[in-house]
Amino acid sequence: MRVAALFAVGLATAAVAQEPDPHEVQLTPGVTFTGDGGIERLEGVDGTVIATFWRPMQYETAAGPVAGRMDCRATAGWSPFSAALFALDGVHAAQEDRLSSRGLTEIERHEQDGEQVRQLDVTMRGTGPLRYHVLTYIAVRTGDDIVSIRRDCVFPRRSGVSKADYRRLARLHTDFTVVLPPPASPLAQDTPSLETLSEVPL
Repeated sequence: MRVAALFAVGLATAAVAQEPDPHEVQLTPGVTFTGDGGIERLEGVDGTVIATFWRPMQYETAAGPVAGRMDCRATAGWSPFSAALFALDGVHAAQEDRLSSRGLTEIERHEQDGEQVRQLDVTMRGTGPLRYHVLTYIAVRTGDDIVSIRRDCVFPRRSGVSKADYRRLARLHTDFTVVLPPPASPLAQDTPSLETLSEVPL
């Protein structure tokens, strides 16, 4: 997992002051979104930083190549550690009704579990218009907190385009640099939380 590798590098490397890069946006302290295309930094009504990204694509059809594009949005935020937030299957399941109402159907998922970093990529197909989404959920355990990272890449598609690996394209053209301290406990699943406590001693 590229995010996990960057996480490890970030732990071992001191921060160096650099000029702002037009191809990156800091989403939250310790998490930067990068991409080889057009990136813009937006701010939500609650102050949340949102990175938007787009780049042209080229798809193959029986009649020859046709022009396309990909559009992504990414955000991240800190919160106290929660076993529920670290269980990404459950995080995605909580969104399924909303995604279904938008006409999206899951066609593939890829999960990478770790003690400090977890990532879930869900590829979905939408109609009206035809499009593919790659939803990425990343959870990073750090100290007593958890950093939740989200990315949604959309690939509008015409009929007749040959099958594409949209997850690979999302990972090829965008990424996250994560530089955070290690967790206070080496195993997140061993840390008590409201979701794991069955008895609270008096």
